[in-house]
Amino acid sequence: MQWSKILRPISLYGSIMVYGKNEYFFTGADRTDAYYFQIEAFNANGISERTEVVKSE
Repeated sequence: MQWSKILRPISLYGSIMVYGKNEYFFTGADRTDAYYFQIEAFNANGISERTEVVKSE
């Protein structure tokens, strides 16, 4: 998962790797800020395309 507080081309600078799960509870957010997220999955067969960027407020 890539994430950022700001949205600019190629600006999702934070990343979190989640193994063996289909969900993740992001605890690093400040409630007063918007965040942008994008998911990219991987396994033994390769890496998926990234999802559309999603804004969380």
